[in-house]
Amino acid sequence: MVVQCVSTHRVKKITTELCGREFTRSTVSRLCEKLDEQVNAWARRPLDGQAYPFVLFAPLQIKVRRQGAVRATTVMLGVGIGADGQRELLGLHLSYGETEGGWHQFIEKLKARGLAGIRVVTSDAHEGLRRALHTEYLGLIWKRCQSHFLRNVIEQSPSPIRDRMQDRLDVIPTASAPAPAREALHATIEVLGGADGALDVLETGFDGATGRRYFTMDAFFAWEHAQAETAQPEPVPTATPLPHAA
Repeated sequence: MVVQCVSTHRVKKITTELCGREFTRSTVSRLCEKLDEQVNAWARRPLDGQAYPFVLFAPLQIKVRRQGAVRATTVMLGVGIGADGQRELLGLHLSYGETEGGWHQFIEKLKARGLAGIRVVTSDAHEGLRRALHTEYLGLIWKRCQSHFLRNVIEQSPSPIRDRMQDRLDVIPTASAPAPAREALHATIEVLGGADGALDVLETGFDGATGRRYFTMDAFFAWEHAQAETAQPEPVPTATPLPHAA
């Protein structure tokens, strides 16, 4: 309700259903003012009290009443995962679209609030987001979100073979190791050779979406500790480098 700027009339209906009693609009307005204070305090809270080695970034498309009209709006979300495995919504940022500038602003705000210690970031393949990450956090590992990746492949698949493509794609992310996943990839290319657009997306995005799937949190920290003890650290297996800003 806060993000979508819901009217006091609608809030009144919701509170009546939830609480079993009716509230006046003035009471709803006072409650919303108090809620605004809490939301603003949450949005500005420091993030330097805990490290978040794993962070997920994702956009959410909603309708928001802004400047007297309902407008399509992108909500950029950041979710941090601490070393203990607990997830926390780090913040959100409203933008008229998913642009590189919007991601830069959001990530800069998170960094100014103390977000640090990031090792791995998972997101879709939006180039603007990746460039913003590369600018603000050098050396992190980027992993492509599997759900977005598989959806992109299906969208590029001709309608007659989408079911067959879906069956093939179900095998790749559930493979027990990178080698079987790559074997499933080659088998898919052989069987569905006519779906050039989908196969291009599948091949180019394969490493980014599957290369680090096999890193559990414990396995990642064990690998990182081993690298710290090695005189000449080895590169991260199948790491996908972030693109440099133009």
